[in-house]
Amino acid sequence: MGRRYSFILFMFIAIISGTIYFTLFQLEVKFEDSKKIEESLAQTEEESYMESVQYYKISEVGKEVELNSFYLKMKGDDYMEFNFPEGMYYSKDNRTFKYRAFTAEFDRVENFINLNGDVVVETLDSVISAAVANYDIAKEKVSLEGNVISTTTDRANGDSIIIRSAKVLGYPKENRLRYNGNVIGEVKRKRVFEGGVDFKSKELNLDLEQGQIDLTGDVYFKKQQVTATSLRGKIFLENYNKKLKYYALYDDVKIVEKLPPSAGVEERKAFAENLEGHVREKKLVLSGSPKVIQGDNVILGNLITLFEKTQVVEVDDATTNVNFDSVDQ
Repeated sequence: MGRRYSFILFMFIAIISGTIYFTLFQLEVKFEDSKKIEESLAQTEEESYMESVQYYKISEVGKEVELNSFYLKMKGDDYMEFNFPEGMYYSKDNRTFKYRAFTAEFDRVENFINLNGDVVVETLDSVISAAVANYDIAKEKVSLEGNVISTTTDRANGDSIIIRSAKVLGYPKENRLRYNGNVIGEVKRKRVFEGGVDFKSKELNLDLEQGQIDLTGDVYFKKQQVTATSLRGKIFLENYNKKLKYYALYDDVKIVEKLPPSAGVEERKAFAENLEGHVREKKLVLSGSPKVIQGDNVILGNLITLFEKTQVVEVDDATTNVNFDSVDQ
């Protein structure tokens, strides 16, 4: 009985010892295989994949790039592809902008972020949507193309500036946007009853630091009953209710103004090299060989001032100062 018990105990210890040794041997083999795989990946830079990723790029001053993604594909340490990314960029002067897209590519060597499909970029003042975008981190410049639509809020007065174009270049550090290709836009006043403006051009520069819009090439401008065309134009966003020009048009200016029935004529036309529009004083100042056609009257002078919604025209020239008030014939 004692010998049988001793034999069973010996066999039990032997089995346990063998199992432990075999397990340790397996673990050692797996560990060695894992090291070889990692070394192989490092040498060949094969692709790797991750899900539900939160990625950060840190610079010497702190967090620089943040990217959250449903899916990440990496090739080495320098190139990454994200699916359904949402992220944020932090500039050196503490300006930030958010972005999201269908896919994104981040090249750490070139310091570029490329966004593709249903792109939306948000800065402190603007929300811009486009088909594709790329951001040059070193130059702090973002480029968006394809059905660009932007809405910008002028913090100084609360106006909304809505612009559509083929392409836009953004300079977040300078708080400036430059649009190209079939630019169409409008300025909506915070006080709706004041009336905004509509415009078109080939190119447009929106500078929020200066509070100014510059229009270039085949300019079209409309403010309530006044419609005008020219080669160049400016809108001074902060001057709407000041005794200063709110807008100006330059080079081959043509104007059509619809007049109310009380004026006696349906419209008047004007031609000049320069136009200044003063909203508060409701007047248009023409210079550079100005000419006004109003009913049967043709008015010439060195400087002509039109007063909106009336037939009153003020004419200045080198020798005379005439107030012209047309009456029914």
